[in-house]
Amino acid sequence: GLGGNDVTADAQDLSPTFIQLGSGAASRGAVMGGSALAGDNFESGALDGSWTTSSSAAVGRIQVTDAFGAAGGSDALLMDVTTDGNNNLNEAIWTVDLSGVATPILRFFHNDFGDEQTSLPATFAGSFNGDGVAFSVDGTNWHTILNATNVTGWTEVVVDMGAAAAAAGVTLGANTQIKFQQFDNFALPTDGRGYDEIEIVGGADWYSFQVNDGESASIVYEEQGGVPNVELYYDDPTGGPT
Repeated sequence: GLGGNDVTADAQDLSPTFIQLGSGAASRGAVMGGSALAGDNFESGALDGSWTTSSSAAVGRIQVTDAFGAAGGSDALLMDVTTDGNNNLNEAIWTVDLSGVATPILRFFHNDFGDEQTSLPATFAGSFNGDGVAFSVDGTNWHTILNATNVTGWTEVVVDMGAAAAAAGVTLGANTQIKFQQFDNFALPTDGRGYDEIEIVGGADWYSFQVNDGESASIVYEEQGGVPNVELYYDDPTGGPT
């Protein structure tokens, strides 16, 4: 996470969380960890300053609303048109600082409300009439990471942004932009797409607890979504974590 436990030397001590179980010698401790660096679940009801939006026609509509459900909570980012019959490109661009993040993973949910699939090319400059998600490090040249898909219900997408950047031959920086877009000509629920629960995860959280000679420990891990990666180390006095 963004706290002080991102390296082994600053592992967060879990001792204060332990409670005794019954009258025996057993005890239990717990922690809820995570490594979310940035994100938006749209529950504020509006887009904040990290977002910019545009529509190619006056009928374009990009809104945060609870009118058609959400992947989590009540609100989601939805795109359609206000007047049927006019083709329109909706774009919502999220700017996020990924400089120095070793393993950024993009997670989000998307939904298709009967929207026809209009594909994006692998790369494009500026704007392109299509459905999907792309990223840019310069605001001009875009690299597609989700092409037009037909889904039923909110569906999770996980993208290794580090791998995507390496494949594109670019370096993720302080002004990395991720563009969520939709292209079609009818209002919800005939057409339209939705995006929700967007976040970037990366880095690592470190925690520590003590087990004395002769004691044993059991560790239970419950995934709360995302890309899990849990490792257990023991403290070797001669050489640190092993």
